Amino acid sequence: MLLHEASRNLFARPADEHFPSFEALQDESLRIFHESSEFASDPRKMSFQNRDGLRVLLADDRSFVLTNYSLGQIAASCRVPMGLLERLDPSTTVQVLNETWPRGEMSERQVLVQGDTLRALTSTSYTRLWDWEILQEVDRWLLPRGFIPAVPTMNAPGGVNLMGNEKPALFRGDRDSFSFFYSDQLPGDDGLGGMRKGIFVWNSEVGARAFGWSTFYFREVCGNFLVWDVRDVKERRAIHKGDQLRKTWWKDFRLELIDASSEIEQRELDVFDKAAITPFVGDGSPTDANQELAVDRLQRQFRVLARMGRGFIDAAMLPENPGDLSIWGVVNGITSAAKDMGFAGGMADTSALAGKVLQAGA
Repeated sequence: MLLHEASRNLFARPADEHFPSFEALQDESLRIFHESSEFASDPRKMSFQNRDGLRVLLADDRSFVLTNYSLGQIAASCRVPMGLLERLDPSTTVQVLNETWPRGEMSERQVLVQGDTLRALTSTSYTRLWDWEILQEVDRWLLPRGFIPAVPTMNAPGGVNLMGNEKPALFRGDRDSFSFFYSDQLPGDDGLGGMRKGIFVWNSEVGARAFGWSTFYFREVCGNFLVWDVRDVKERRAIHKGDQLRKTWWKDFRLELIDASSEIEQRELDVFDKAAITPFVGDGSPTDANQELAVDRLQRQFRVLARMGRGFIDAAMLPENPGDLSIWGVVNGITSAAKDMGFAGGMADTSALAGKVLQAGA
């Protein structure tokens, strides 16, 4: 089931395919794009050799080392099981490939190389979609709207996943990639309050799997990257073939990201609008009595020390803030006070408090 994909990737991928940040994944994908090139080659003039590893010799006399994946593609064309090739010594493997390569049956091949390595050998109808292109769109539309690479939200002390590290659900290898992003918790009373919007994105630059994405709402992610209380799942996928990938599916993917970011933004605006007209205490007016009630509520409901609560309410009365005791006014007071704190931990705690106050009035 697709919703288990994040968990499967967590446990199935080797350590070097787990990325510590979106920036690291983006940099690696862009580096590979710059180091790669693709061109057409005549398969009738291809041959195989054992020289510092298994290599393919192209018509123009350039040779490239075979990866395990590209060897598998060649084995499939030769109708030779990979299991058999893996049991043979290199010289015998080369002999088998040269004898079974169907030169007379094949049309021109599309070759993807990176440096001295053959990454993939596909038909010329294969349409390549680079991982860095996908990440560019995520960076453009999702991250500025508060989406983040998924990390555990429950059953993971300190944010450590079950692999024992804090790396998010960002995975990429020589065959394919998989990423999981989610929004902040959604406020509101429309049945989605406390849930998050999640997006899975997957791709293969070499033809190992289709390009696709899935959107859904969910409640939590546990330490093994399983998602809980999922609803409204929508999934799209497209094979890497023909012009439909870029004319239709790539356009639809971008629109999905734009819609997701706009949806989150509109929900945030709705919450802010409601917070501006919802009193935190009493009628929301800035009277001395209401200010004392506001400090008291911060103490009782949000476990804020009286001295700190007084500072928040005083900040809410500053000229640059709304100057009232609506939910929005108190949130502005808290965030104003956070700016004056001299250490990052205090600022983070205070910002988290502002979020709780905002949610309480949603």
